[in-house]
Amino acid sequence: MTNRFNPMTQLNHTCWSRLFWFPSILYGCGMRIRNALYRLGLIKIHNLNAFVISVGNITIGGTGKTPLVIYLAQWLAKQQLTVAVLSRGYKRKSKNALMVSDGKGRLASALTGGDEPFLIARRAKQAAVYVGSNRVKTARMYTQKSCDIIILDDGFQHLRISRDINIVCMNANNPWGNSRTIPAGWLREPLSGLNRADFIVRMHSGKISAEKNQIKNIQKWTSAPVIEARRTPKDWIQLGTDKPLPLNHLHNKKVLAFAGIANPDSFKETLAAINIEPDCFLPFMDHHWYSEKDLGKIINTAEQQQSDVIITTEKDAVRVPAGFFGSVPIYFLRIEIQIENADILLKSISSKNRRRLNKGS
Repeated sequence: MTNRFNPMTQLNHTCWSRLFWFPSILYGCGMRIRNALYRLGLIKIHNLNAFVISVGNITIGGTGKTPLVIYLAQWLAKQQLTVAVLSRGYKRKSKNALMVSDGKGRLASALTGGDEPFLIARRAKQAAVYVGSNRVKTARMYTQKSCDIIILDDGFQHLRISRDINIVCMNANNPWGNSRTIPAGWLREPLSGLNRADFIVRMHSGKISAEKNQIKNIQKWTSAPVIEARRTPKDWIQLGTDKPLPLNHLHNKKVLAFAGIANPDSFKETLAAINIEPDCFLPFMDHHWYSEKDLGKIINTAEQQQSDVIITTEKDAVRVPAGFFGSVPIYFLRIEIQIENADILLKSISSKNRRRLNKGS
């Protein structure tokens, strides 16, 4: 089986970290200079004609960012606000800016719109979703007259757009790895960048635990409130159907799992929380687009292992070719997030948005 490299694991290896120590130092210095240029106004920051919420992270992935974007988009729509999600559409098979969804029905495929934007559009049906490498241009092309709120997906390092609320997601089990910037570690920028955050969301795969020492370490870098959240498995969906099945539907089954996400271990932790332990687990690169050949190899492995079912993540499922069927059924796990102290965040969004509207009127 190909594509089993897991970058999150690789970056924990001491040899790898030592090898790229000096490039990591240079990268970190470059990010500090870049951030300072924005802070001093030497690089232009663009204002959009909407209330902007940025949801991002300070590491290279696996922090629950996409489920939080979906949660916020769904909640804002319930407040009778017109919501647009703006994303780069990483690894999509198209180049131009485009509309993934107009909030009334999906207009682009996962292939052209990107797996995460497509998933957001499918789960937050009332939110418009747009993708483009130049997000300032994309926002002005699509959203200037049509929305109250813009959610900037993966926006923490995208400093070209001004935002009203900056949310940083982090993995509660290991918030920043070895504390080094890429390529020697997980960090997209030095931890001092956390001082830009308005809220920190610690994402748990299982039961929420206080971990006071970790929170103290976070508070060394930011005064932002720390919010606890967890990924909660919702149900199973068999590929090719829309019928939800209960979480216990796959209990006592022999399972093969595969995942092409930034941190495959987070999927294992989520499965463990619902008492599922795969007999075989096949990791792929993040955002990997599955070919018929890839899926044929997965199914052959499942047949050799005498697996009853194959399971994967919802994000992976949107990258499986439409209409694919194999000899072993494939299910994907839908998850939601539960936020322990959500009112702190949601009330802040509401009050800041009201102040903005009153100021503009």
